[in-house]
Amino acid sequence: MVYSRIDVLLQDIENQKYGGIEHVSRRTTINSIEPNYPEEELIRLMHIQIEIQFAIGANLLALSNNLAGIEKLEAMAQRYRVAARGIS
Repeated sequence: MVYSRIDVLLQDIENQKYGGIEHVSRRTTINSIEPNYPEEELIRLMHIQIEIQFAIGANLLALSNNLAGIEKLEAMAQRYRVAARGIS
């Protein structure tokens, strides 16, 4: 199901909303203030964004009672997840 990974991935979003010295240090470099996030975290957040897009698509298709579209979207989501395993 498209929603199956959302709960697992939401923790990364939750971690982004709290401030503190840890987040300030992640937004600075020696010479400037700029994003300084680890690549692994950026990849996780990209995965979350894509999963959310799948969920929104599934909701819209469900509202229009488009079962064939939901099946196609689920197949697309599964292909994405298989391809993304080697990235994260």
